[in-house]
Amino acid sequence: MLDGESCRVELKGDKYSNDDSYDFPTRDLLILLAGAFEGLDEVIRRRLRTSRIGFRSDQADAAGIPLPPSGGVELVNKSTVVTKEDLAEYGFSPQLLGRIPTLLTLRPLSAADLLTILRTAEVSPLGPVYEYFFALQDHLEFEPGALEELAGLSAGDPAGARKLMENVDKLFAKIKFIAANKIRERIRISRAYVRRTLGAPTGKPRGAEGS
Repeated sequence: MLDGESCRVELKGDKYSNDDSYDFPTRDLLILLAGAFEGLDEVIRRRLRTSRIGFRSDQADAAGIPLPPSGGVELVNKSTVVTKEDLAEYGFSPQLLGRIPTLLTLRPLSAADLLTILRTAEVSPLGPVYEYFFALQDHLEFEPGALEELAGLSAGDPAGARKLMENVDKLFAKIKFIAANKIRERIRISRAYVRRTLGAPTGKPRGAEGS
């Protein structure tokens, strides 16, 4: 497919076709290979862990990467320095990399990004949660700071938005079980409950309150 050749696709159970297979053209197909690639930062650090006298020092300077006296590398922005050689060392096949013309690195999702997803995105992980409690005739609301806490505790994880979805599931696992046996409950999610449920240290949590 990456070479732009046609692929033969087998048809199974298609009663509207007399052919058993057909050619699927891939010449104009846009193929995106995406992933979190956890650990790629360390591959880049090993490549750049050298003195500024070395032939790679200009890469570190251009990327704004300070090299401490110990020779370690504080990686500021890997998008400016990642190479196909890094991806090959990471484990990608050189033959595959030779067929990828463009490399693009996205910055990690910040707490503000995750908060926007929670509040406005059509695919917000809170959408199904609201629908669930609406079906039970329950009213769900978040106290001030609760959504910000949820976004903040989900930020910085290599899984990105998937970590946010995981934390939403964890946050409501117990509440859903309790709410299923009651109707017309008013469920308030506090910031303290978010911190306690997701494992962050807290003072005196109030928890999720129902009234």
